Amino acid sequence: VCSFFLAEASELDVISPLTTAWRLEWVLSTDEAALLASIGFAGFALGTLASGLLGDRFGRRVPILGAYFGVIVGALGMWNSVSAPAVGFF
Repeated sequence: VCSFFLAEASELDVISPLTTAWRLEWVLSTDEAALLASIGFAGFALGTLASGLLGDRFGRRVPILGAYFGVIVGALGMWNSVSAPAVGFF
């Protein structure tokens, strides 16, 4: 349970510097950067809902292993990519 709250807090701590970096790098307005952060939080909420439903149906192991698999596939995809658009796919 403690690691859950640590993960939640780290998500909030990471998003603030990211929005500033996005605004400077991509020359975004404040509203556009806020929209990116909101989309990220919406994805976070949908992922939490989906993992909860899967956890209720199959137990905790299936969604956790699925998440680990997704992280590994995404990391390997970004590591092997040769261009920025390929990284965006993962």
